[in-house]
Amino acid sequence: MPRRLLALRETLKALLLVARTTVLFRLRGNAAVTAVTRKGMTATPSSRADLEARGVDPWLLLRALQRARALSPLPVRCLQTAIVFRELLRSHGLDGVLRVGVRKSPTDDVEAHAWVEVADFAFDPDRLDRGFLPLDGLPASERAS
Repeated sequence: MPRRLLALRETLKALLLVARTTVLFRLRGNAAVTAVTRKGMTATPSSRADLEARGVDPWLLLRALQRARALSPLPVRCLQTAIVFRELLRSHGLDGVLRVGVRKSPTDDVEAHAWVEVADFAFDPDRLDRGFLPLDGLPASERAS
């Protein structure tokens, strides 16, 4: 398939996923967001070998998602972006781990940010992942002692 057509297909898929997650989160609220986030935080990311074996360019998927965000009539925040990017990966038989990190702002407020990591790469269209301390995805009761 020509690269431009592939890019268009992935952009449309990303736009549909953005719309679907927006509706899901608005209808089901925090419980739905928490469930999807927890699942993503405990996922096992695909390796470089997995990416090569599937012939998937995750950067193409990320650019498609950036175009979908620009086309969305509603704002798409970092957590929703990370969830949609993970779904795009999963549509190609791959997976990524969703990271949620925190840091202290210059005004001593706590800031949070979300991104996806795959094959030792951080996929963050906002490029904010640096400087955030990732939170562990497991509840204390499930962590190894």
